[in-house]
Amino acid sequence: MHRFKETLRRHALTVGLLAVAIPLLAHLWLQYRSLSKLESTLPIARRYHMRRYLSEVIEKIITHYEQKAEETLNVPPGLSITNTGPGLQNRESDGR
Repeated sequence: MHRFKETLRRHALTVGLLAVAIPLLAHLWLQYRSLSKLESTLPIARRYHMRRYLSEVIEKIITHYEQKAEETLNVPPGLSITNTGPGLQNRESDGR
């Protein structure tokens, strides 16, 4: 036991270096592995999110134009278009 303690004291720097270097190398290896996996899956995720975003934008545009078309084309039943006037004339008010 005394011999082990003496050897440990003489090589304390080497033991400390190994105690720090081994976990550090393991950590670097795990980071490299996870970043490699991320690099291969990131383009797929970006493509998915971009398609989802574009479909939401298209849906909003379609809804907007459908509402505007409905507002524009929603004509009351008593209102009709005639060729005699500059625009829409109400036939009920003319007495026809």
